[in-house]
Amino acid sequence: MRHMMAAAASVSVLALAFTPAHSSAQGTSGQMSSPPEKSGAAQPSMMQKMERQAESVATDVTDSWVTAKVKIALFADERVKGHHVNVSTTNGTVWLRGKVDSEAAKAAAADISRGVEHVKGAL
Repeated sequence: MRHMMAAAASVSVLALAFTPAHSSAQGTSGQMSSPPEKSGAAQPSMMQKMERQAESVATDVTDSWVTAKVKIALFADERVKGHHVNVSTTNGTVWLRGKVDSEAAKAAAADISRGVEHVKGAL
């Protein structure tokens, strides 16, 4: 008999412990309430922020991108042996080092690199 009373008391305590949490989640009609909806006002500002970030990424050009474009241009031109010219870029300024066949090839390499978009200068 003692065990039955202890078990009944435990069940009562458990029932009381869970009742307030369950009843606070219910609305006045006794149904579970849904989470509050987010306002649509925050969504356009988030979209605008994402668009601004995408635009800044699209317009930022890295030195490695410029270096790659110059190397491609040098390899594509027949006046310069592109594999003999080392290209490095610092803040948009292209540095050309290496061996070329003639002064004309040297001038051609400089002209080719200056013709690449976003190159500020070629040395």
